[in-house]
Amino acid sequence: MATIRISKKKRLLDALHALKLLAKSKEGIDVAVLRAGKLKKPGLEYDERSHLGGKVALSTANIWDVFDSNGQFQEKNATIAGIKLNRSDLQNPNKFLPKEQVDALSDEERLVLDALFYDISSSLTDVTLLMASNSSDEIQAISNAEEIMREAFQDIDFRQLHEHKEVFIQRIEHKITEIETKPETPLTVEVDDDLVTPLASDETDYKAAIQRTNQAEQKKKHTIDKIREEKLESFERLMDVLEKANNPETSLDELIATANDAKQMFEHEDAEAFRPEVKQLKSLYSSIVKQAFQQAAMKKNIDSINEITQQIHFTPRLQSPDRDVVFDIIDELNRVEESTQSPETIIQQLTVATKLISVLKDPGLQQSLIGARNQLLFKAFREKIDLQPVVPALTEELTQLARSKEFLEGSIPQQDLISNANIALELYNSKSKDLSSSQTTQNETLKSLYSHFVTEALYQSMEQTGPLSVSSVTKAVNLNLEPESPGRTFLVNLIHHFNNLADSIGSTDNIQVNLEEATEVNSLVNKALSLSEALLPEVTDEVLYQELSEANKRLFLLSVKQDIEVTTLSKKGWDTLSRYRITIEHKTYPVPKRIYEQYQAIKEYEQGSASTNNAVNRVIDSGERKSSSRFFGPSTTTTTYFNHFKEQATKLRQSEQPSEPETSLKKKL
Repeated sequence: MATIRISKKKRLLDALHALKLLAKSKEGIDVAVLRAGKLKKPGLEYDERSHLGGKVALSTANIWDVFDSNGQFQEKNATIAGIKLNRSDLQNPNKFLPKEQVDALSDEERLVLDALFYDISSSLTDVTLLMASNSSDEIQAISNAEEIMREAFQDIDFRQLHEHKEVFIQRIEHKITEIETKPETPLTVEVDDDLVTPLASDETDYKAAIQRTNQAEQKKKHTIDKIREEKLESFERLMDVLEKANNPETSLDELIATANDAKQMFEHEDAEAFRPEVKQLKSLYSSIVKQAFQQAAMKKNIDSINEITQQIHFTPRLQSPDRDVVFDIIDELNRVEESTQSPETIIQQLTVATKLISVLKDPGLQQSLIGARNQLLFKAFREKIDLQPVVPALTEELTQLARSKEFLEGSIPQQDLISNANIALELYNSKSKDLSSSQTTQNETLKSLYSHFVTEALYQSMEQTGPLSVSSVTKAVNLNLEPESPGRTFLVNLIHHFNNLADSIGSTDNIQVNLEEATEVNSLVNKALSLSEALLPEVTDEVLYQELSEANKRLFLLSVKQDIEVTTLSKKGWDTLSRYRITIEHKTYPVPKRIYEQYQAIKEYEQGSASTNNAVNRVIDSGERKSSSRFFGPSTTTTTYFNHFKEQATKLRQSEQPSEPETSLKKKL
């Protein structure tokens, strides 16, 4: 154990001496601002330490006249320099100064004080003291750097640091004298030797680092000043051209030509020298490109939007002005609930957004645009707007999604599946009364898409939250079973899917020899069985109920068969010396009598000599009978199988009793 002395007086004096040292040293303030890192310049690097990358000293900012004579931050000069300051980051003055002092500070004063407080707090942080702080509340208060600084700096007017530095330093010295003359008995505390940690030293040569950086920045500023002097006039002329073109009367060809002129300036070798103008130029470019898109949308020619993207080489990659165009469109779409728009305007916005979605390569940006577009789309659905001009493009988008790798792998979030199902449903419901052949094909496609999205959403729901969530999904996708409805198509397709699954797996005489594949197939069958069971109580249409019930029973028989065969082929098998045998892959295996009877019933069903109901009843009867062994109880394998089997049989019986539903699947008469 080690004994350490803890002196509050020393801590207070350390804080005041650190403040005095920084106040007297212009270089010290410069280093403090650099270390605090609130002034930033992305890409600025230092040789000394990577942790300084992107940070800016006050003297570096002054080369670019980032602060005016009153200490206020100059946005234009900072933009030319590439320097950024987020005023909301400067929170340290609020911790130590009264509000009236903070409110009176200029931007530069606030930056400097924020850095000073950060630097002093860092110097007061003592790891050993922090470890000992649990000993008592008094020691905990002394170890807290912020508490010490508040007490030490009380009654010091920090506005005088800039206005009357000598008076400021005198006040600090007076406080030091006051504290030094006060008597104190230091505290002592015992700590583990391992906790006594010397303060880490910072060997970075900040002065040299700042000096080298400032030399480079001075040369860069000289170059940029020269470029701006020579070329600013021509740049401003281009800005005037863009301003004139930025109005609804400009022709589409002129808008495209102007956009291309602007784009050349973005890629110009001297563009960095005109950062403030480029910022304004991006705004004008975005407005002009959006106008071009809107003109194409007004003509109800969605393909012409694609032509525009090709003519202006629309590539919304990072730092590209085209990316800003997409973000502007997203912002506009996100404000749709706050504004009133005409149906024509809504259709134009949907047309532009839908076409851009198809050309975007960035998945994140694409999803953001889809989310914003869908807000407007559902608003259009609610307002019963005729969306025929955009239905083909939306249908194609949904089709591509249903064919995508993400959909096939089941990685699309359930909420997105539900949203897309509802889009397909609403597009189908918005169809015209008199359908052309192409519209008829389109509507069949929408019904099929609805079916795909709902099926995947239900499977996901079963896997994530179980059978009880099926009802909430059917409500979320507005499912109904009216004749010719997408909901009826979905259920017919799903029943067909269940039957196909039963046929494709049950049609082969024997299970795959590969037990791993067999287990995977068994899992697929059980998922389908669980979904069919969960849906049965929801269905009140008699014909569809009977068809789904039949498919459910077939899956039940197939699931039992798969369980029997997987268990039989497993390493331990049934662990029985039974005289009853079943044949798999031309080999015979001993099984318990009840298993033999179940397997025979299923085989007779597959060969057509027993009906589905007959086979199901025999399988259940055999499965619920107790073991007939006189000498030995059933093996662990057998017990596990029958426990699982009885769960399946119970679910089958329950699903055979349709409830009086308040359900989204209720047939509307």
